[in-house]
Formats: sequence, structure tokens, C-alpha cells
Amino acid sequence: MIVEFESEMLRNKLCGAAGPQGFYPALSRSITNRISELRAAKSLGDIPTAPPPKLRLLSEAENKWAVALDEKHSLVLRAIHEPCDDHFNCSTTSITSVCVLSISEN
Repeated sequence: MIVEFESEMLRNKLCGAAGPQGFYPALSRSITNRISELRAAKSLGDIPTAPPPKLRLLSEAENKWAVALDEKHSLVLRAIHEPCDDHFNCSTTSITSVCVLSISEN
């Protein structure tokens, strides 16, 4: 799957030379694992809904999803859809790229 980032600053925090260890030491391994899982997946449908990584829909209207990092934190994503007939009811298997927006507390 194609993984983009909301900003260059966020990309550097999560994937830069220092990696997430410098900014999120307690979540570093989980962040690295989740981003690797997203990149390895063919679509968002390949990410399990059971922990870990526990994919869940945050907002259908805004097309936002979350992938759990631990019990308290999630990686927030915006799905980038391929064209489909019904924008809001596209299957997760049609989502082949995402944009990482932030890390949030659940």
C-alpha cells in the first residue's frame, strides 16, 4: 500500500534518520511495525481489526481510520480511495493508499 504523510515534519518524526525513537520513545517499535505493516499490505483490508494492529473506522464522513499502537495511542490515517460508485461505502480492499495524519490518544 502507498503510505503518505500529512507533512514533511511528521514524516521525519516517524521515518526520518532519528526515527520515532527521538520523538515517541515508548511507541517507537509499535510505530515502526505499523508503518511497515501498512506498506506491506496490498490494501487497508489486509490490516486486521483484532489487536494488534486493530484497524477501526474513526469517521466515515472524513474517511479517517485508526490503527492501534498500544492501548492508549493510535496512528490516525485518511484513506485515499480509488474511484468507486459509492464514495462512503467503498470496501477497505479498494483503499490502496493512506495518508498518516497524526498520533492520537484513544
